[in-house]
Amino acid sequence: MTESALVQRVIALDMEGVLTPEIWIAVAERTGIDELRRTTRDQPDYDALMQYRFDVLNDHDVSLDQIREVIAELPLLRGAREFLDDLRRRWVVVLLSDTFEQFDDHFLELMGYPHLLCHRLSGLMWSTAVSRDGAGGSTTPSGAPWSPIGASTTT
Repeated sequence: MTESALVQRVIALDMEGVLTPEIWIAVAERTGIDELRRTTRDQPDYDALMQYRFDVLNDHDVSLDQIREVIAELPLLRGAREFLDDLRRRWVVVLLSDTFEQFDDHFLELMGYPHLLCHRLSGLMWSTAVSRDGAGGSTTPSGAPWSPIGASTTT
């Protein structure tokens, strides 16, 4: 066995804007809610940005199901799958993203199920669509259908 065969090579990529469209921009375009265009360029504090987004979603009664419907219509960026397949022939590919597990099914299938490290909406209940299977639920104790409480990083 040669020395190069013993070396493990890992490449890490961002997902949104690199392989997929920006989810929040697509949701903003579909719903007409311009406030959802705010990104970490506008608000570098991720927790504050997500609280802002959850507040906007609450104000406009946007459900997880509605967001997932928007995502289900989005294609990969041109050449993304071929790029990933080429990388996978030579390296272990890991995607890093500030998206949520509840948003990723569609894109993971299109990308051939790469390893994705992202956030999870956990311990949350909102007025519509709590679980991956679309089951409804109640609101949070504060009465807000969306809340970042319990959002965690998956490793």
